[in-house]
Amino acid sequence: METLSHGTCRALRCALYVVVCAIFGCLLPRAAALSTSDVLRAESPEFATHRKQFEYAAKLAASLSYDTDPKLILDVVAFQAQAWVDIGQADKLDALLLASTALAEQINDPMRLATARHVASRARYFQGEDRAAMADSVSALDAQRAVGESELQHPDPTRLYQQVMDHLSMLQGVGRDTDSVPLLRLADKILPRVRNPVRLSIALDYAYASLLESLGDRDASNARLEKALATATQLGDRGWQLELFNAISSTKLVVGDYESAMDVALKQLKLAQEDDNTLSLGHATLTLSESYTARGDFATGYSYAVRSRDFYDALDDSFTKADARREIARTAALLGRPGEARIALAEALRLRPENVSPQWSYHIARVRTVIAIASGDPTATQNAKLVEEERLALMRRDATTAQARALRDFHEVNERNLQLQLMQRDVEAREFAMKRDQTRIFWQLIAIAATSLLLIVAASAAVLLMRRSKSLKRATETDALTGAQSRAAILSYAQSLCTQATARQRSVAACVLDIDQFKRFNDQHGHATGDKILTQCVDVMKRNLRAGDRVGRIGGDEFLIVMDDVDESAAAATTARILNAVRNVPFAVGGHTLHASLSAGVAAFVPTARDTAKQLVQHADAALLRAKQTGKGKVTSFTQLDVALVPQAD
Repeated sequence: METLSHGTCRALRCALYVVVCAIFGCLLPRAAALSTSDVLRAESPEFATHRKQFEYAAKLAASLSYDTDPKLILDVVAFQAQAWVDIGQADKLDALLLASTALAEQINDPMRLATARHVASRARYFQGEDRAAMADSVSALDAQRAVGESELQHPDPTRLYQQVMDHLSMLQGVGRDTDSVPLLRLADKILPRVRNPVRLSIALDYAYASLLESLGDRDASNARLEKALATATQLGDRGWQLELFNAISSTKLVVGDYESAMDVALKQLKLAQEDDNTLSLGHATLTLSESYTARGDFATGYSYAVRSRDFYDALDDSFTKADARREIARTAALLGRPGEARIALAEALRLRPENVSPQWSYHIARVRTVIAIASGDPTATQNAKLVEEERLALMRRDATTAQARALRDFHEVNERNLQLQLMQRDVEAREFAMKRDQTRIFWQLIAIAATSLLLIVAASAAVLLMRRSKSLKRATETDALTGAQSRAAILSYAQSLCTQATARQRSVAACVLDIDQFKRFNDQHGHATGDKILTQCVDVMKRNLRAGDRVGRIGGDEFLIVMDDVDESAAAATTARILNAVRNVPFAVGGHTLHASLSAGVAAFVPTARDTAKQLVQHADAALLRAKQTGKGKVTSFTQLDVALVPQAD
């Protein structure tokens, strides 16, 4: 506000006030002056349904004046716009959102500016501009997350949490459930700090259920939905009850339990009629249409599909309008009316293009197959079936890949901790095996020395045993492919340096690196190319290290560098030099030139009584994980992290 003249700020507030009045009408009764508590009251279960929120938004808007605090105006406008989007009237908000964005920019409020841009992206999403809306939503969410020193120190955790959940809903709406894992983790962390955490936990359970459903774990998904429904029922949150009824009935449809799907849809229909909730009325009748059609009652299914279209057409949600017309096309074709079906399908595709998501593409291919069968054209029928099968296979293949990635990401932190434990156990087991072999060799040498009559044989045996011991030690300490030290050897060396560093009071640095998207090299160019890249990356590391520094391979494409008498900043500089060198090394493969990049995490050992080599490696690995999450191809130091969130050694 310091950089904004009083006259300019007042002019912007007046312009926004005029837009609000234009949307809600000029004859609204004037209410008392607004306060922050009035806006926060909108978060209570008292206004659980979309309709009640819409009505309360109108009441708050009527309380605005030219002299209202601009921040309070922006909060009311954001709530008002969300209410209009939720009742399916997003097309009326262009002027309102443009004016609120301008005011947020003028008063230099990054938090409210991010909120305004987020609401605008939601409005575009429900008007059918899903690709552009998703890009805008990502940008707005990044801006919101950047407010404050960290995400867990955001000045309004509830605002950040709700924006995260809205973006998750949009991701899942276009079939990108498996991209939601990092945001689910973030929402889990923020939830304890929000207002009304019990009520807001419903949205998190709902999002987790959607992810679990996409991963094929329907039992866990149903358990989450039932838990969320129990919470919503206990709180009397009818809005969430309607949403959860819809999710549960959809799940029943997928598994072929049409009777249960109809029972839940009828409960949803009754509750939606009581609350005059047009969106839920459309959802319930669409579910009933799909249930009756699946049972072979095409006429009733068609009737419910038409009813759902009528409900959805009262809103401004292109997705739902397209769904209703897609179902009308299918039921009309099943009733033997291919002409009507083609018209309905064309309307659906006008509202929502065919390739928005794999799931939508499959639904369209299925409708085309039914229309082809109804038209009686054998060639068209065969072609349509082939397209349907191809799209279904593609959807399954993409889903399998995405599920594998999501499962990997979902358990990544736990898996890394487990890997560290397994690495430590492996080191201990190898050390025990080495001591056992050395003991056996020792007693064998004594037996040979005591047998004077077999002196020549004893000498030969001793040489053979010594060679075997050296070979075993070399095999244990060296990685056969890259020539780097083995995992056991490099971890043992790190432990040794840390022990010495405590006595000498000097630092030891560790760097954990891995090759970005290494699986892509193996998949696209073969494992021989992957092995070549691993070997050359190790060569580059060695050329950029001092004589006393050591590098070891601790995983498939993961390496550990240990540097003595080096602090964290110097180690980070050395690591950055290595990353730059690897990035500039060309790998010639089959007439093509490839380039690889590394991500790295760096940590330093502080010689105190509590620090251990295990902690050092854990800290470097935590820094690597942050580097991967924030863009790859970079070095992250452990001191840059929120230490409270890093798993500590036992």
